[in-house]
Amino acid sequence: MEKMLKIVTDTSCNFTEEEIEKYGILVIPMAVQLGKELIRENSAYDFFSLAYRISTERLLPHVIYPSIDEFFKTYSLAFPKFSYILSMHISSRIARIIDQAKNAQALLYDAKIDVLDTPLTEVGLKPLIIKAAHLAQKGDVPRHIILNTLNAQASKFHHYIISDDQRFIRTNTTYSGTFGFPLSFKGSRRRYIFSTTGGDLFFIDRFPRHVVIDKLSRIIEAVSKGNPVYARILYSLDDDFAKNLAEVLKSRFDFDLKGMEPMSLSSMCRYGPNSTAIGFSFDKNYFSEYCPSDASENETDNNVENEEEKVSLEED
Repeated sequence: MEKMLKIVTDTSCNFTEEEIEKYGILVIPMAVQLGKELIRENSAYDFFSLAYRISTERLLPHVIYPSIDEFFKTYSLAFPKFSYILSMHISSRIARIIDQAKNAQALLYDAKIDVLDTPLTEVGLKPLIIKAAHLAQKGDVPRHIILNTLNAQASKFHHYIISDDQRFIRTNTTYSGTFGFPLSFKGSRRRYIFSTTGGDLFFIDRFPRHVVIDKLSRIIEAVSKGNPVYARILYSLDDDFAKNLAEVLKSRFDFDLKGMEPMSLSSMCRYGPNSTAIGFSFDKNYFSEYCPSDASENETDNNVENEEEKVSLEED
């Protein structure tokens, strides 16, 4: 039987070796340049030791994206064994990895490769990749149904970044805007809140660390409009901040935390050594494969069936 779909992504989503094998995905390593030292994310390193060193020594790492050649070789591993390839990465309006993927796609002109420029950051991308992998493992879901399902889910996801150092945003994202008024209180441990909903980095405001949780929780509460919120949180060094944020959100409205994990090395270098990312959906099904234990067995199937019916009606 011909194999249908192979999922390709990069290491920014922090998939473990067990998850890579379980979901049958191919993962291209990102890298971080730290002075003369090049650290590839698929190599052995201690995340928290590196983050602590970067923070205390005030280092400014550079995120190195996979080359066109690395994408070309990875795509060549999957084609022609699989009918088509789905390459999924964070928004091109936040990072520059999509350009490399599309250049490699152009070189393999005879292969069916979809490079999905999602409107997501890492916090929302991993659950979506897992959802795509489940659909791919079914083997009989048409290509356009998978793409429509993923795009529909991603378009409804909300996410925010709390950065502790504007240098990281300036250096390792595409953001070119301002950070509020010029810095005049360097010792105040300010945090910068960005909305990344829709795939753009939009600067909201900057606040002292001790009030930023209250400010962000009020923003999320206003966005939720009384709907249940299903969320995932990524943290770097400041796990206490992430835990406190989750507790405050739980105390204020219907907030269901589906996961809280360390972010990848490249993500930390993109947003700052004490950064936090939170993403959420009002649709519990967004996390149904990411958290299968508390999801009904038929939720994804129902979504796919609904999408098939929708496409059929549109064709008629």
